[in-house]
Amino acid sequence: MEAVDAATPLPGEELRASRPGGITASLRGRTGEWVALPSSVDPAEQSSAPAERQEVRDELLRALTSDSFIVLSGLGTSLGIPPAAQSKAPNMGDLWDKVSILSGFDLASADTPADILAAQNIEHFLSHIQAKLSLRSDDAELRDFLAKAQDVILNACSFVGPDSELDIHQLFLRKIGRRSARLQRTKLFTTNYDLAFEEAAARSRFHIIDGFGFASHRDFEGALFDLDFVRRGTNDRLLLEGNVLHLLKLHGSVDWERSGASTRRVSGKPIDPVLIYPSANKYQLSFRQPYLEMMSRFQMALRLPDVSLLVVGFGFNDEHIVAPIEAAIRGNVGLRLIVVDPGIRDESKRSKSMSWLERLAQDGDHRITLLEGRFDDLVRLLPDASEFDERQAHADRISRVDERGTN
Repeated sequence: MEAVDAATPLPGEELRASRPGGITASLRGRTGEWVALPSSVDPAEQSSAPAERQEVRDELLRALTSDSFIVLSGLGTSLGIPPAAQSKAPNMGDLWDKVSILSGFDLASADTPADILAAQNIEHFLSHIQAKLSLRSDDAELRDFLAKAQDVILNACSFVGPDSELDIHQLFLRKIGRRSARLQRTKLFTTNYDLAFEEAAARSRFHIIDGFGFASHRDFEGALFDLDFVRRGTNDRLLLEGNVLHLLKLHGSVDWERSGASTRRVSGKPIDPVLIYPSANKYQLSFRQPYLEMMSRFQMALRLPDVSLLVVGFGFNDEHIVAPIEAAIRGNVGLRLIVVDPGIRDESKRSKSMSWLERLAQDGDHRITLLEGRFDDLVRLLPDASEFDERQAHADRISRVDERGTN
């Protein structure tokens, strides 16, 4: 199945267009203030968009054509996937509901602080259980409950299948992955466990470099990120293959399995899953392989001299991921940052980091652009880098011909 064209109506488009949506507001460091944008999500109206919308598209295009372009995606990129066979992406509240009905919940939550139970915070709840197990390692019932809770989370996040509607993800991959071969490959980092991007890539005939080998070699090896896809052209000339991007899953995946000292990608449910479950020990676990490799490459990418980071669906609540982003903002003047979130202006819910970014942009930090909107809104507004590259290639040809004509 080919990638969906930007002008092609997507399933459910009428429903999306009938409700308030689109990128509704923008705060750019160049202006220092929030600017309202038209709420239309109709791609056909983009050509006649007002100046404010066009400026945002231009900013996105500058990011896409940076020497290095990286994406950080979180839960928000999966929540919009329409349910297939009654299965959909779970949010934290959904996970709490599933765990709280397990047998043994009353025993496991007996001495849990009341504020955690009242807030129904699954991450703090599992953290509390793990803290108790560190003191009572011989508590078989508590350990059994934790294992069941983690299994429930694994099953809930294994919702992507052949019938899942992933048109938005396919279009997103097309727009971020078809950059000029003269630029570095797009690197897509995600905290999601699900297989939405892998499935979308397969349908769109994208090549994914994810640290795992092919055929008989399916174990994780960090050095595989340094390999690439090439095509043998005429006269044995090697050309970089198109439709290639890096996928780095910072918290693991529903198809990763521990195999001795290695991590292996498997078909079906893994026997010993490799996931960083919601809990306070995410920071410590990120220093183990294969997470350490992913985090190291994330930090290295943020230090590059001409790099753009697009953050979508991520709430800036994971300290081990937020810390290197904030360090890069402080220390890398060549970093361009674009954040997209539907609740980006909700002061009662957003993180301290988001408030800090807003203050920087309002103070004139031209590297920062904040956009209020959803993942699917962003995808429709996002320019197609491949179209820009074709225009650039055409301009280069004309320039070369003109130069030869004057000599």
